[in-house]
Amino acid sequence: DNAIKYSPSEEIISIKSRLLDKKQFMILIINETDEPIKTETKNLMKRFTRGNNFKGVVGTGLGLAIVSEAVNALGGDFKLKKKKGKQICAVLLLPLF
Repeated sequence: DNAIKYSPSEEIISIKSRLLDKKQFMILIINETDEPIKTETKNLMKRFTRGNNFKGVVGTGLGLAIVSEAVNALGGDFKLKKKKGKQICAVLLLPLF
């Protein structure tokens, strides 16, 4: 939802998934932003924290914190990474039961 919510309509958002092994599944969400995110990615997963690109977008700063806590509760891992250029990559690693 955040990749769509905080991106202009003409931006490309890629969603990829793959089975890493018999125990883990990975989901990648990659989007190219018009302006780089100045907030540290680890801080974006804290409650009530929003990036610098939120002007005009309704939100509470809880979304990524909820995702992080839900994935952790399932025994997985959630990370946000700044990649080359202006890319942001959300990585979800989920265990297979």
